[in-house]
Amino acid sequence: MNREIWHSSFKDEIELSVLKKEEINSILGLWNKDLKFDDSKLESLQSNRLFPYLTHNRSKFPLRSVLASVTYHYSVFGLIEEPYLDLEFWDSHAGFYSSSFSQYRIDCIRIHFFAGEESLSSELIDLLYSGCCRHEVEEALDVKWKGYCVLRPIHSYVVGRTGIEFDTRCAERLPNNAKIKEEGGSRPFLKAFQECSVNLLNARFTIKTPEFIQQDPNLGHCATASLWVATKLMSNKFGTNKFNYRTITSQAFGAKENQANFSNSPLPPDRGLTPSEIKNAINATGANTLTFIRKDESYENVFSRLTHEIYSFMESGFPVILCITNSDNNQSHVVSVVGHSLPGVENPNNYVDASFIFPKEQRNEKMKKHFLIGNIINLYYVHDDAYGPFNRVIFQNKRKEVVKTEKQEKGSVFRPGNSKQKKSISLKLGRISSLYELDQVLIPVPSNIKATSTSVFRDIVKVFNDDHFDSYDDLVFLWRPVLIEGSDFKQSICRRKYPPSIRKKYANLHLPKFIWLFELSILKPREAKSYFNYPNYKPRLIDGEYIYDATISGKEARMISARISNIFCDYRSPKEYVMLEGKIKRYDCFQFSCHDQSANVINSNGDCHECFKQRREAL
Repeated sequence: MNREIWHSSFKDEIELSVLKKEEINSILGLWNKDLKFDDSKLESLQSNRLFPYLTHNRSKFPLRSVLASVTYHYSVFGLIEEPYLDLEFWDSHAGFYSSSFSQYRIDCIRIHFFAGEESLSSELIDLLYSGCCRHEVEEALDVKWKGYCVLRPIHSYVVGRTGIEFDTRCAERLPNNAKIKEEGGSRPFLKAFQECSVNLLNARFTIKTPEFIQQDPNLGHCATASLWVATKLMSNKFGTNKFNYRTITSQAFGAKENQANFSNSPLPPDRGLTPSEIKNAINATGANTLTFIRKDESYENVFSRLTHEIYSFMESGFPVILCITNSDNNQSHVVSVVGHSLPGVENPNNYVDASFIFPKEQRNEKMKKHFLIGNIINLYYVHDDAYGPFNRVIFQNKRKEVVKTEKQEKGSVFRPGNSKQKKSISLKLGRISSLYELDQVLIPVPSNIKATSTSVFRDIVKVFNDDHFDSYDDLVFLWRPVLIEGSDFKQSICRRKYPPSIRKKYANLHLPKFIWLFELSILKPREAKSYFNYPNYKPRLIDGEYIYDATISGKEARMISARISNIFCDYRSPKEYVMLEGKIKRYDCFQFSCHDQSANVINSNGDCHECFKQRREAL
């Protein structure tokens, strides 16, 4: 390897150079159709600008994943910005690499990806050097910025802070190599994101996406990388503290912030983080951790409950951390969920009624008429440091007996447990379709959120069945939960075509900081199973909503109000139903985490321009 690339003197000025589409494609060609790396082809790429980041790199796949994502989705060329001083790596350098015997450069390179004709790259560089801003560049040239990737000047695990635009087009509009078979006919949605702004000379480019980072095993393994993703999203959403990669690991071990600045690795080399240590790192940010694990319950119960909680918080824009174990080698792994997909085809295994949310002794026939969206959606998008951004997790609603008899390997997330048989929740991870088991679900939330989605839903079903069930013969009930701030819900009322009587009722409600909003759609039985299949997708209409206080423990579930059509009840006072005036229609669902609704004109249907465009494409 040409070591001058790593140890050359620092440049006084920023240089921009082109990373051609041909160079990107030649790197992707190093992997065969089974995604196995072909070392014999590597030497032929010595003139490639990214050759140093492939040589002696023990974990090359995330670099491939980043390049494949932008290439297959957007057909990009790149601009390489160097030198680039990345504050994230600067902290790692100061805390570890500066004290190493081997010398490491402190400056990185940053690749900017542009969709458009590569022939425009020279003109693009000239415009940027001349001091043009983004809108001037995009007005002059037909190019669109699609994200960035920082490459660290270390010989392995090179992918640093990365932000790539998430492709929300339906599967039919994507090239085959940009999707996996489980995405056929589906529609992806990004739910947990932040505003990522970067300056390329004078031009500021911005996208809304969750940032990704590959683990640096000198300073933290997969759990640290997932925590880095999740805590940055929480900081952007709720203002909690965020820490650099190196500090996260030391926080997990209980070190205080002023004790975390030591010049050696905070991570013992023989293992990763345990669930309790992951919680320590989350709590250090000022957030709380909701933990969901398998209890003494049937497989159907645990599958329904965990998938429901994952969807509920994910749909609400919260990052969800999955602790999983490889079924073949018993090695543990951690990923962060950032989005999901509407299913493309009917999968009978995933259509389970909501009765399994309840303990066996509490179930009855009425509960079988209730369905949860979280049990229907089974494909989620995750940031997986071993794969790259936007890997896929596909839940398998099957029984599988698993016997754990071997100790977990070095670098695993969990300490070895008891060797006993258990019923596992299976999931597939990535294009390689490795089979994993779900061990725990950890969700960072503001400290005043205490109620879980399951506990609230159990109370809703009991109340609904007692008061309204007999009014809807031969119909079923589909529920969609959203955890939001009370003020956000009130603002959403203005975007719906509610009659004045409903607006007045909600305007006068005293709402807590956070509420659980359960939207109800009343459907014919055949509609329920296909209602969210993308080929049949229509603007989803709701018939009512139940509001619960999310700041009270689930054991004391407190309903604030309920509305079904023109029947409204304020549960703060003695229970009394009121018939509302005016014509009550079926309203569009609440568009939480919508496309920057504050900056977009809202049309008469309650959609921002981007939502309206997607809705029109869906129809």
